[in-house]
Amino acid sequence: HAPDLIAFSVVSDNYPWAVALADKIKRAMDVPIVFGGVHPTSVPEYVMQQPSVDYLVVGEGEEALVELVDNLKQPAACRNIPNVWARSGGEIIHNDVRPLLQNLDALPFPDKQIFLDKIPWLSDGYITITSRGCVNKCTFCNNSLYKDTIYRGKGPFFRRRGADRVLEELIEARRRYPYKTVHFWDEIFISDKEWLARFLNGYKREIGAPFTCCIHVNFIDEETVARLKDAGCWQAIMGVQSLDEELKKKVLNRRETNRQVQKSIALLKEAGILTICENMLGLPTQTE
Repeated sequence: HAPDLIAFSVVSDNYPWAVALADKIKRAMDVPIVFGGVHPTSVPEYVMQQPSVDYLVVGEGEEALVELVDNLKQPAACRNIPNVWARSGGEIIHNDVRPLLQNLDALPFPDKQIFLDKIPWLSDGYITITSRGCVNKCTFCNNSLYKDTIYRGKGPFFRRRGADRVLEELIEARRRYPYKTVHFWDEIFISDKEWLARFLNGYKREIGAPFTCCIHVNFIDEETVARLKDAGCWQAIMGVQSLDEELKKKVLNRRETNRQVQKSIALLKEAGILTICENMLGLPTQTE
């Protein structure tokens, strides 16, 4: 292989592996390397200290990465691309982020074939996302950093694709990669009741596959749970984090009560939807 660019999507868990592999690549060939994703976006100064990282993309990277690829032969141009940090000798150049993309429907559908060629069984469960951003501001989540710091003043943070556009993707995906289940990885899949009703009606009619999604206590009620069940939802993932209500409010910026959590779980259980509760250990003030 003679790649023009090697790109890593990096979260904190795989950061040490990504750096080790980038170092190994640099010893083998002279090729530019770019890091993007939540971890580089959160601590870009720290990541750019790695000599093997030539470029870094902060925030949402579709447009920035395309511009970087288009200008690779012109290093001077690469140093002026919004969202991109670049190395110029001993200097680190960091550019501001561009306004948030508001029309998510303008994005092409993801091409998953490069992954499925290597790991065919991944096609059993199709993963997609119908929105970007989050309506909440939990202190422990990267969305708070994005919303309050990186993208402040860059346009509405929470954006959602049209229901029909998501259905188009799922229909096209079923043709290309016949799947058995669908996984919606939105931060909160159910935050817009009107959109949810419109989408689930179409989903039940056009797709009909069992699906999983992420939910939030504040948006759970009998009507929403009934809609989810009717459309084929078999599993819902809900962040509980802690049962210490005061800690949740003061440290996590989470204000739901234990009674709300209990009621939400009961509604889901009654509907036959498996509920996964995410809990955090080792929070400030917590003892073993």
